[in-house]
Amino acid sequence: MVVGPRSARERAGTEWSGLSVRFAPVAVQTTRVGKLLFEQLSLPVARRQERAEVLLVPYWGGPIWAPCPVVVNVLDLIPILLPEYRGGVVGRIYTSIVGASACRAADVMHPRPGWRKGHLR
Repeated sequence: MVVGPRSARERAGTEWSGLSVRFAPVAVQTTRVGKLLFEQLSLPVARRQERAEVLLVPYWGGPIWAPCPVVVNVLDLIPILLPEYRGGVVGRIYTSIVGASACRAADVMHPRPGWRKGHLR
């Protein structure tokens, strides 16, 4: 299942490496609050409706709570490791939320060899 805007269906095929792909369209807002609502509310609701067994988030903005195992992909550690790159108050709050979601995730993927989930703590 792919959760995203309806326009994503037009850009992607219906099969990726033998996996059947179903789109669960959700309203996507371009504001910071809209992005946070998508990650924390819409994504878990779509997962529940589709009865997916695992929720894979291709970036580190996974939900803090989900009714299934969550796997996130953390590609950029700079906001985690260097506080000066977290931005203002809003950026720091968002970094705290997604950092907490990554710590709670069943697994965290990162392209760097030898990297472990413990680096998030």
